[in-house]
Amino acid sequence: MIPLKNKLKGIPKPNIINLKECTDRAEWTRKEFARLGIDDINMHSYERYNEDSIKFVGDKHACDTTTKGVTSSHMLTIKWWVENTDEEYGIFFEDDLNYDTVEHWNFTLLEYIEKCNQWDWGALHLCNVFEYPYDVNNEYIPMVPRKRQMWDHGLQAYIMKREYAMNIVDYY
Repeated sequence: MIPLKNKLKGIPKPNIINLKECTDRAEWTRKEFARLGIDDINMHSYERYNEDSIKFVGDKHACDTTTKGVTSSHMLTIKWWVENTDEEYGIFFEDDLNYDTVEHWNFTLLEYIEKCNQWDWGALHLCNVFEYPYDVNNEYIPMVPRKRQMWDHGLQAYIMKREYAMNIVDYY
């Protein structure tokens, strides 16, 4: 059995997306990562989005159909990571994620990433939200590495390689 504090050992510094007014969620996230053996995280705290605070450029349709507050905070965090680190890949989390399932892993996060390296990936979606219509042939969609489907969404937790992140930043 792998000790809980070893399951995230050796990962790049986690990037946490937080609303500036939600100091309780920032503090809770710091405590959760400490419980998991990570004492140093990048907390990216943002003001609540308003139309005057950020100008979206790029694909107009994509910008018009997205949740601008969530999208802008993630984009700014990814951009910060690209410009301020030299890590091969970045790890990004929202501040309201439940980490209890980590206790049940029979692997480390680094082992998981290494296993995924058998495929050519740019981003690994670590947490998922399913919304109808989803795979109607499977009542319970398997939570295994697979290519993203149209019903997969959610930015709660993901890993992104530098080249993929740079493409996103350059595009938007």
